[in-house]
Amino acid sequence: MSLLTSKWEELLLHYTPFNLEFYGALVIQLIFFWGISAAYLALPYISPAFSARHKLQNQAKQPKPSELWDCLWITARNQAVSTLLHIAVLKLGVFLGRPPSYRFDAVLPGASEIIRDLVACCILREVMFYYTHRVFHHPTLYPHREFRDHWGVGLVPWYQHKRSKGENNLKGCKSARISVYQ
Repeated sequence: MSLLTSKWEELLLHYTPFNLEFYGALVIQLIFFWGISAAYLALPYISPAFSARHKLQNQAKQPKPSELWDCLWITARNQAVSTLLHIAVLKLGVFLGRPPSYRFDAVLPGASEIIRDLVACCILREVMFYYTHRVFHHPTLYPHREFRDHWGVGLVPWYQHKRSKGENNLKGCKSARISVYQ
């Protein structure tokens, strides 16, 4: 038995599917969103020449420190709202006696299944995000919304209006993952 399999079985033994789904999703967000965002935000300080060469926007359009702090605050707020919504959805599922939306088998999936699911989730999420995002940029909605989601800042994906955030990202990620198994 491999080390990965034994650790997975240990997790299944000690934690509920609710906890595994919630904390697994949270860890993924912390690593792949907050970690990568922190790296992008630190890049101009760590390697200014490299950063300047690869920026798409000119220096005049770069956000000010106060705007970055505002972005960080709104992003953290949106993360908290998303986390609370995730907890509510999971608790409701447990209350209604529904099975978890993810599969928690004792046997880990093979490489081909993992690759297939990753590709399917990436494609579905991008298609679903693209079309809901396009709706919010329709001329009738655009003047009424504040779109800072096109800044060249690492935190931008979460720096959106709360409704746009929920409809674009939460629905897209969860639906894409669930649709693979439904």
